[in-house]
Amino acid sequence: MKADAIVAFGGGPAAQALKLATSSIPIVFAGAGDPVGVRLVHSLPGGNVTGISAQATELSAKRLELLKAMVPKGTRIADLWNADDPAMTLRYQEIEKVAPVLGVTIQPLGVREPDDLEMAFSAMQKARPDGFSLVTDSLTLLNRKRIIDFAAEQNIPAI
Repeated sequence: MKADAIVAFGGGPAAQALKLATSSIPIVFAGAGDPVGVRLVHSLPGGNVTGISAQATELSAKRLELLKAMVPKGTRIADLWNADDPAMTLRYQEIEKVAPVLGVTIQPLGVREPDDLEMAFSAMQKARPDGFSLVTDSLTLLNRKRIIDFAAEQNIPAI
């Protein structure tokens, strides 16, 4: 196809593949988090790749602070994210960085596909966290009912 532009959601595998596929067709991303951090662009502006970023990486740390305020005595927080998405991994790493400052340890639960959620749920049942943080992307959003239902059934405070 002779596309005038290509739109990608996020800075994950789809956007990365598009970047490798063309250097001439404009690629517009939405929700890439930190496009420089995930190497979607080398700098801003980014050549034929452009889009909207929401400072989501920095906000991940703030969300952990809010969860800690909800559960002040909590010391163990589970964090679920799509480990195949570089932008989501950056968000997880930001959470991991701020955790010691807040006096919490992170139970990392990186998933790559919907079937991995059962493994993550099982891990939380074996080593119950005091709170639960979810880094959202298309994988986790498409499975949000399962995730929310699990947190509610287990009575785990979540953000």
